[in-house]
Amino acid sequence: MTSLQLTDIPPHPVLHKKQAVVPIKQLFLNKTQLSQIESIYRDKKEYIVEYSESNAHHQQEASQVLQDLLLDRPSRESLDSRWTIRWSTKSKGKGKKWQRTLFQWYVGSKTIWTCIRPLTIISKCGYDERVRQERDAPANTGERQVPYDFTECMAHVEVSEYVDSRVVRRIVGMLEHNEKCEAAKMVRLPSVPLHEDVYEMALAQLNEGASMAAVQARNQQMLAERAYLSLQGQSPFNKSANCRYNIDTKDFQTIYRKFTRSRGVDITMKPEQNLDNWLNESSPFYKPELKSAIFKYAPRFDSGSRLVVCIATSDMDEAAWKYTHKKQLLLDGTFGVVSSRMLLFIPMGVDENSKGLPLAFFLFSAPGGTKATHGAYDTTIIRDLLTRWRDHLGVRNREAFEPYVAITDCDTRERSALLAVWPSIWLLLCKFHLRQCWTSKRKSLLKGTTFWKEHVQRCILNLEQRLLESDTHDIAVQSIAHETSYLQSTINDASTSADMKNLSRKAITYLEYLSAQWMHVDMWTSWSQKGRSLASVRIGVPLESIVPTTNHLESFNFVLKHKFINQRKHSGQRLRFDIFIHLLVKEIIPEVYYRRYVYRMAARAFLRELRRRGLGES
Repeated sequence: MTSLQLTDIPPHPVLHKKQAVVPIKQLFLNKTQLSQIESIYRDKKEYIVEYSESNAHHQQEASQVLQDLLLDRPSRESLDSRWTIRWSTKSKGKGKKWQRTLFQWYVGSKTIWTCIRPLTIISKCGYDERVRQERDAPANTGERQVPYDFTECMAHVEVSEYVDSRVVRRIVGMLEHNEKCEAAKMVRLPSVPLHEDVYEMALAQLNEGASMAAVQARNQQMLAERAYLSLQGQSPFNKSANCRYNIDTKDFQTIYRKFTRSRGVDITMKPEQNLDNWLNESSPFYKPELKSAIFKYAPRFDSGSRLVVCIATSDMDEAAWKYTHKKQLLLDGTFGVVSSRMLLFIPMGVDENSKGLPLAFFLFSAPGGTKATHGAYDTTIIRDLLTRWRDHLGVRNREAFEPYVAITDCDTRERSALLAVWPSIWLLLCKFHLRQCWTSKRKSLLKGTTFWKEHVQRCILNLEQRLLESDTHDIAVQSIAHETSYLQSTINDASTSADMKNLSRKAITYLEYLSAQWMHVDMWTSWSQKGRSLASVRIGVPLESIVPTTNHLESFNFVLKHKFINQRKHSGQRLRFDIFIHLLVKEIIPEVYYRRYVYRMAARAFLRELRRRGLGES
């Protein structure tokens, strides 16, 4: 291609007072290229021509420029198109729709037009492959696939044109190519893109929750049956065609990118950059629905800070006041939800049908250098998040939001945080997690399959059940003392075998562990029947209404990971946190609350029908 020189076309006067800045950082450039291009724009040495919409000579000239640049419509859609689209945006509001499109020079691929915007997801010869991998696909360190080697060519063009008429408004950029680019020769065969019909069917399947394996299997079936509309009467392996129909494993990433982009997430950008753009009102990617749902956002500035995102929609706020204010709160955390080292804590309430409802989502990253993500939090971070949630909920009827009872697992960090935010809250321990602690300790001490071991274990299990059901601390302590005395008597008995004495000593060690760790009055009250009785009195509900475990939360965590998230995974990999946040606000939370609404409406209809029949019978 012969470079188009700046002197070939005289510039026109500026037609628009406000000049849109070319987003050169959207290009894939190494440091040298970026520095040189920034210098050219700073010195105003770039090529820039504006065209009048009503001037036929201007439009004819613009068409000739695009044709010389190989940016006319046929050249863009050709398989051997020499430009790739790095960025595009459309005007909003009423009137004529116009579009700005930024092209970067490369050789050997086809521009793919999607329902959202045109794009090409293929390596370019105008940028270093290492730059693309660092920004776009850090996990993909494969070899360069571009037909031409990297030449540090800085050629790029932004074209502003009306969407319907294709009338050109402006052409700006750097049109010259360096000597290496001019002399470059093809060293690899160019990639052949998939047909749009294949992408359309694949995206439809993914929207229905299909896996990529199912997408590929369906593709093979449709190929065999010639089921694609554009394939009828043609061979799927036509060598002269500018596209192909068979999905290969190398196409999975492109399909996944198209899918996430159709959902409103651009995964060519870093997740933290996406999130910041969504919440920044001055950004063209601003999403007000996410902004309104996120009441706390703190970006991560260095290795010692945390990325924090706290989410609560208006429905969740209403549920918090209705089901948790002066009532019971469940709090628990989980990890392994997203690909980054982040933890998720969820406060939950229980509605009138004993169904758990998530009231907020606290997502935060682990500090730099943390080895175990599940333990990368302390009382301070949980206290701060609960405080922000309390302040977000505000005051109603002159009362600040305050749960009277909370239930957690056996982690003291969560309990300390709850007490710091609500000093008068009554804390209960989850019986399931409590029994897990007891069982783990018991199994570490009592081993073997002898009769005496089974006998001792049955005695201890019966003791544990009596402790859980105890209503008086002194009686609970006496129960442990009684079992200890019995075991001590077997040790003192001369006729007892050495193995039996050894097992008895280990059983006494376990009872000492119970006494030291779990039988302090405050701790005993938090997990015994006494604690639940006091909680029921404080809330003013029957004893059976007090939730004894965090199973509601555990169940929701399972559904969140294996139902809502699992079908959105790409080849079994965990979601990026920006995709998870977008999915949470746009799909998961609305679905959870809509199902609850449908369930409530069905229950009311059922009750009305019962009343109607009862009145009819009377």
